[in-house]
Amino acid sequence: MILLRKELDALEKNVAGIAVEDEKERRREQTLVLGRIKLLNERIKSARPILLEEQPQDEIRFGATVTVNNLKLKTHQVFTITGVDEPNVAQGKIAFTTPIARAIIGAKVGGTVDFKLGGENRTLYTEDITYGTAI
Repeated sequence: MILLRKELDALEKNVAGIAVEDEKERRREQTLVLGRIKLLNERIKSARPILLEEQPQDEIRFGATVTVNNLKLKTHQVFTITGVDEPNVAQGKIAFTTPIARAIIGAKVGGTVDFKLGGENRTLYTEDITYGTAI
């Protein structure tokens, strides 16, 4: 929700200052920005803040940073499960709606889950679960 508020603040500050000389194009740009502002306001109103300290610390839930080991490929992945507005693969953030997040939610350290990717079944071993600060 913090990221949504930051984006909203930035858009609200910049909407009046859209510098496009063509009046029709300026109005079009403003309409797009005002539409995004409306969408962000709706998302913020419907958002449910998650207190990470209240999440079960031994179980993968929303907000968890997880280390999993793909037993077949012998690879490790570390990612944080976020809301749908926050994923950023380069930063290791994935939405809770992604197939891999849905597969591992509820798993505990030392547990395994089967994750089907295409026609392949992968077994993921949960090595670590941590929670940071409120999202």
